[in-house]
Amino acid sequence: MELLKMIIVCGCVPQAEQTMDIFENVSLVGVNNIDKIVEVVEYVINGYNVKYLKQSKKMTSLNFPKIRKNKFIEIININNGCLGNCTYCKTKFARGDLASYQINDIIERIQYVCSQENIKEIWMTSEDTGAYGIDINTNIIKLLEKVLSVVENSDVMIRLGMTNPPYILKHIKEMCNLLKHKNMYEFIHIPVQSEYIIEDFTFLIDNLRKHVPNITISTDIICGFPFETDEDHKATVNLIKKYKFPVLNISQFYPRRGTVAYNMKKINTKIVKLRSRDVTETFLSYDSNYNFLNGTTQKVLFTEVSSKSDHIIGHTKQYVKVLLPNNANENIHLLGTCTNCKIMSTHKWHVFINQQIVSFNNYSFVATYLLTYLCILYVSTNAMNLRKYIPFFIKIKKKLKNKKADISTFYILFLHDLKYNIYVFFLFFLTRIYIMHHVTPSYTNKLTIKKKKKTNKNQIKTE
Repeated sequence: MELLKMIIVCGCVPQAEQTMDIFENVSLVGVNNIDKIVEVVEYVINGYNVKYLKQSKKMTSLNFPKIRKNKFIEIININNGCLGNCTYCKTKFARGDLASYQINDIIERIQYVCSQENIKEIWMTSEDTGAYGIDINTNIIKLLEKVLSVVENSDVMIRLGMTNPPYILKHIKEMCNLLKHKNMYEFIHIPVQSEYIIEDFTFLIDNLRKHVPNITISTDIICGFPFETDEDHKATVNLIKKYKFPVLNISQFYPRRGTVAYNMKKINTKIVKLRSRDVTETFLSYDSNYNFLNGTTQKVLFTEVSSKSDHIIGHTKQYVKVLLPNNANENIHLLGTCTNCKIMSTHKWHVFINQQIVSFNNYSFVATYLLTYLCILYVSTNAMNLRKYIPFFIKIKKKLKNKKADISTFYILFLHDLKYNIYVFFLFFLTRIYIMHHVTPSYTNKLTIKKKKKTNKNQIKTE
C-alpha cells in the first residue's frame, strides 16, 4: 500500500476512468492539469495522495520545459479533442470537443526549439490533425504552409500525425502539394474503421498515391468489432492486399466502459483472434513496399542510436527507417544531420546502407578543398602559371553542378604540376585527414568495399 502512494498516473485513462478501483490509492493527473505535475510530485514525495482531474477549456501552454526521449525530436500537440463520436472511443470522454492552438503559438514554439534546442524533427500530433483549426476559423493547410515557410531554409523535417478521412478529404489537393515540400515527410497516418465510408478512404488513398507516388501510408485495423460479419472481414483483408500498406496497426476490439460499443453484442473471442491472425498474416505476406529505394541515393536524417543492434537510425523523405552500421560509434557524429546515402538493400521494416555519399550540399567539404587549392596558388612562384589552372576550375564547376564530383576530381589539381605543388603536399595531406575524419568518415569504407569487389573478381578469374 505504501508503494502505491508513490505512483502517479497521468493522461486520458485516469481522466476518463477515475472511479476505477485500481486508482483508489494512487495519485492522478488529468489531461488539463499537466502543468501541475511538479506540485503533484512534491505532494507524493511527502506522503500525500492527490488527484488533479479538473476539466478546463484553458489550453495547456506549449512552452513547458520537457525531458525528451530523443533530443532531436520535438512533439507538438496542435489541438486537443475531436469532432467525431466514434462508438468505441474512450478518448473523447477525456479530451472532449476540438480545441486548437493558435498558429502563432505553434510557430513560436517551433522557432524556439529549432534555434535554441537544436531540434531537427518535429512531430505535429493530435487526436485528428485533419480537423485542426475548424474551431478557430483556420485549417491544417494554413498551419502547415506557415510552418514550412519557417523551416524551409534548414534541414528540419516535419511529420504530420494521425488524421481521420472526413476532414482531410477537403484538403486533399493542397495536402499532396505540401507533402512534396523538401522539409515535409511524405508520410501520413489515416485509420480505416467501420465508422467511416470505405469509398472516402479509398478515394483518399488513391489520390495520395497518384500525386505522391512513394508516400508511406500508415493505417489502423480493429478486428472483431461488434456486428462485423465474415464478409466485412474479407473486405478488410482484400483492402490490405490491394493497397499493401507499409505500416499497419492491428488491434482486437476491446469494449470500453461508458462507450456506445460497450453495450453492443460481442463477437466470440476465438473468432476475433482468428480474424486478427488472418489480418496479420496478410500484412506479413508482402515486403516490396520499399523496393523503389533499392540502389538509389537518398537524403537521410539521422536522429537516434538503435537499442537492438550496432546501427544508427535515420529516415528518408518517405519516413522509411534507415539503418547505418555504427561499430565502435564510427558514425555517431552523423546524429542530427542530413546525409546523402546509397540504399544497399530493402526489407519489410527498414532499409540498409553501408556507406555515406559525399554531399556537395555540405559547404564545409567544398570549402576545405578550395582553401587547400588557394594555398597552392598562393605559394606558386610563377604568377603566369595561374592560367594553366583555368581548365581545371571549369571541369570542377561542371562536375559540382552535375553533383558527380568525387575525390579524384580534386587530385588532378595537384598532379598537374608537382613542380609548383610539392610545397603544400603536407598541407593537403593534413586537410585530407580532416575531411576523412570529420566530413566523409565512411569514404574509407567505400574504398574498402571497392577493393573487396575487385579481389573477388580476381579470385573468380583465377578459379
